Amino acid sequence: EIHYQASKQVAKGDQRAVSGNESLEKATTKATKVTTVTNRSNHSEANISVSHSNVSAVRYGSEACSCIGFDNLEGEAVTLIDGKMVKYPADLGSSCDTWDDGVHPQCAESEKGKWCGQPWCYVDPRQCKLDVLPTMSTYMPTARYKHMPLFYSYSTCGSSWGQEAQVAVMGNGGCRCVGVNNMPGSLKFDIDQDNVLYPAEAGGSCDAWDLDNHPQCTVNGSKPEWCNRKWCFVDPCSCSVSQPPKVSTYLNGTMQGKSIYYSYETCGNEDMFTATYAKAVCVLEKTKDACNKNPKCLWSGDSCLGKELVDKDACLAKTAPEAQTSEEEERSFAASLASQAATLAVLSWLL
Repeated sequence: EIHYQASKQVAKGDQRAVSGNESLEKATTKATKVTTVTNRSNHSEANISVSHSNVSAVRYGSEACSCIGFDNLEGEAVTLIDGKMVKYPADLGSSCDTWDDGVHPQCAESEKGKWCGQPWCYVDPRQCKLDVLPTMSTYMPTARYKHMPLFYSYSTCGSSWGQEAQVAVMGNGGCRCVGVNNMPGSLKFDIDQDNVLYPAEAGGSCDAWDLDNHPQCTVNGSKPEWCNRKWCFVDPCSCSVSQPPKVSTYLNGTMQGKSIYYSYETCGNEDMFTATYAKAVCVLEKTKDACNKNPKCLWSGDSCLGKELVDKDACLAKTAPEAQTSEEEERSFAASLASQAATLAVLSWLL
């Protein structure tokens, strides 16, 4: 499952005030401009001809990430924005449209942000296969779609709004950060044979995690350059960046049975840490024999890399016992949902 950034947000909920690329192409809106906010039943059926990031979007979004919800409804959708109720059309987010323009409090002002004119729609994050991740909505915090909160996407509607800002937080589209953000607690990192406490969310997003935590970075005076560099943990089996990710020596744990990897490149930063400070990292081994002595490493033919980067079988499906456990969990979850549905049906009948 994709983890969504919360602690280092670059957008304030659905205000869409993302400090992204200010030189966006002006989105082409529908042929018929609706002037009221309570009735959009006269939407034009024309396709939105906007295209960014190789996404050709139509009215209901990209095929890789379709819009959800019911279109052409009459009525109102009541949203919560900055503690105030704001009324939108009843079919809010059901198709690609500039829903906020003229409706959102910040988009009704004379000097409104460029995000106000960007098309977006609600999407199912589990069925969204775009490079730019959907963002969880705050407009209707109690609303649910298939038991999940509402998520929205500009990208599926052809807009690149916020894309650069998201990459800066969640990593390159071909190598996303993994981990859990906003997790309370701490993790013990093994640094120079000593347990150093880092935030429990460390590595879950692009950040200079070492700056306030690594012993060499918390000293007074000059610090190593890598202290200010951003990095995050990544999945080696779904990471396509110019420089391969490295096996972490901070943590001895695993992720789905694989070694834990880190990457500076996915966060747009040069890796100045590995060559100058890291120890026992695969890429530092210069011979095949030395490389293969480390169970986490394999010789690729000309260099030493993490095992999962060389042996693709290590990235294959779960083992039989794990798969069986997963199937049992799915059956249990399905049974739980059926039980809840039956309970609701009984309560509905009693009421």
